[in-house]
Amino acid sequence: MIKQLTNNLIFKFLFTSVIGLVGSILFKFLNVPSPWLTGPMLFAVILGFTKLPFYCERKLNNPTLYLMGVLIGAEFSKDKMSQVIHYPITISVLFISVFTIYIVQYIYYRKVVKWSKFDSLYSSAPGNLAIVLALATQNKADVEKVTLIQSSRLFLISFCIPITLKFIFHIHNTHEVVSTHLDLWGHSLIFVIPIVVCIPLVYIFQKIHAPLPALIAPMVGTMILSASNVIGKIDPPLVITIFVYLYYGIAIGASLSNVSLKKTLQLTKISIFAFTLILINDFIFSYMASSFLKLDLILLMISFLPGGIQAMSLVCMGLGLDSIFCTVHHLIRVNVFAFITPALSTKISKNPND
Repeated sequence: MIKQLTNNLIFKFLFTSVIGLVGSILFKFLNVPSPWLTGPMLFAVILGFTKLPFYCERKLNNPTLYLMGVLIGAEFSKDKMSQVIHYPITISVLFISVFTIYIVQYIYYRKVVKWSKFDSLYSSAPGNLAIVLALATQNKADVEKVTLIQSSRLFLISFCIPITLKFIFHIHNTHEVVSTHLDLWGHSLIFVIPIVVCIPLVYIFQKIHAPLPALIAPMVGTMILSASNVIGKIDPPLVITIFVYLYYGIAIGASLSNVSLKKTLQLTKISIFAFTLILINDFIFSYMASSFLKLDLILLMISFLPGGIQAMSLVCMGLGLDSIFCTVHHLIRVNVFAFITPALSTKISKNPND
């Protein structure tokens, strides 16, 4: 009976969620930044290496992404429109910054770690894991290695960045969106309106082949509702906000649980140096852009990092920063490098003696 229960996917997911929630509450008590994301992230990693029931339901990804789009759109205000004039410059800096660290990481993995050219290229790729893994499979690269390096980088960026920013820039949890001043259920009826209204938009965005329609459609639709002030201020219920953070925290942690602990630690150790290079590069370009444009340095740092769209947007929301600015920049990065990585892959395959 117990064995049947522990093998049940629903039970395993609920058990994993409870453990993640415990991690969130503990991190909140310890005053760790973005506790609703970092807590379940770390606890999911630990749980994944034990013999306890562990499972992350991937079928919830799109519905959770949809809710996240509504959460981001609900933060829109007319004063944030002033940021749009800076987009051409910040996006240009983003491109230069990410391409620079792409090349630097490739050199590190290729020349220092002594990996193959394809392993080095795909391990350095800044986004769109599905395309990266497809190319890795096609060119007979070490798919497990590439997956683990990409996953460990996502974990290090998502977990370490909020904590690093707190201790360097003295950011406190009092600035967080996910705090106790929000009602558990908030104005639930008002929040339901954008959830329902934006559903047709997803279909439209899918038809025009927009990137991540499950995220972008509700984000754009909710932004329009917020700007028009037709339904008043959209206050997300705390229970929805926590669910989104909790799910993606567990999902990121789960990405490191499919390989042996020994190999995970071995490759994570290698990726830590690459992560340090990423931070240095990110700070240099963000500082230059911040000084020139007089924009928030921390916002630019999070927006320029080669992390996951969901995780970086949630970190921005958690720190009370402009998550729309962050999401737009990460979307552009992921889609631009979805073309650059295959092009570099083709170039390398034609030059075996690189």
